[in-house]
Amino acid sequence: MSVRSFLISVLMLFSLPALANYPDFIQESGASHYVVRSLGIACFSMTSVQHGLPCNPAAIALDQKAKFDSSIFIGSDLTLVDMVHGAMDNGEEYELYKKAATTKDILQAEASLSTTLMGPTRGLSVDPYRIVYYSKVDNPTLPFIEVVAAEQRSVNFQLASFVTQNWSFGTQFRYSHIKVIEHYFAATEAIAEQSEDEAPPWASTELDQISVEPGFLYQWLDKQWEPQVTAAVTNFGYSTPKSEAFPLRPRLLVGGSVKPWMPLGRLEAGLQLQGHSQLDRWQDVYRIAFAYTLGGGTLTYSYAELDQSTALLFDLGNLNLGFAYKDEHVAQSVFLQGGYRM
Repeated sequence: MSVRSFLISVLMLFSLPALANYPDFIQESGASHYVVRSLGIACFSMTSVQHGLPCNPAAIALDQKAKFDSSIFIGSDLTLVDMVHGAMDNGEEYELYKKAATTKDILQAEASLSTTLMGPTRGLSVDPYRIVYYSKVDNPTLPFIEVVAAEQRSVNFQLASFVTQNWSFGTQFRYSHIKVIEHYFAATEAIAEQSEDEAPPWASTELDQISVEPGFLYQWLDKQWEPQVTAAVTNFGYSTPKSEAFPLRPRLLVGGSVKPWMPLGRLEAGLQLQGHSQLDRWQDVYRIAFAYTLGGGTLTYSYAELDQSTALLFDLGNLNLGFAYKDEHVAQSVFLQGGYRM
């Protein structure tokens, strides 16, 4: 293949037709859920906050120690998590949709368990349990409801190596099995009683997805602030069947960070740029983030045009505890993490 043909293929890859605009948290790249809530996509270019597998697989080459990490992550509303579990496992979809139809606010919920094993240049993460929920009302006068609920199990494997002393390259291989309900309906459709013979329009679908996600990282180790630049491609793979809530839509991420020493600790400041087929405003391209580490505590802040988040993580020996707050202007969420690391 010529260079010209390769460039045309890459441009076509990142110019696919746009799909439904669901929140990013519904589908993640297999990294720590807490880190993604804290830093957003900026976690691909920042390396000072690492729990679970790093967002950028190239970053796993930086840590030469073997680690075990197990964590539980909880979103804002455990009642909704329990309702999603009932809908998926016990066929109680009607109650879930009735809840969405009788609530005018945007609703979000999430819970997950994760176990990670990491060694020099490689890591394996297993998520045996993850539940997500999202719903919003489009037209309060004549309400139409958009709902996504899913139960997900994933295995993520990362492998990385150093090309030179300063340049590392890595790839993440991800497999997910997802049981998902995604439906757009009138509120009256959920409130009205369903007859026993009538099949509900919100039956769940099961998906299998395989993706390959490469990334690279280059550091100037001889510079005082240790500047680094990164790039990664996510969501490149195959899904059967396809899903608008869990699209494998390729996304290109390019960014960088610096780590200046402060009087009491160390600050990392990062900038991340993204490109994919659903971007329609330049303001959605960028995210800036900061992480300030002092002793066993880390304070983070990230900002983009449509949301901002603040988080605080404590490392207490082998235990860790984290709190994250995310403001999306139209909805606010609080997330908690507890974990054990050795």
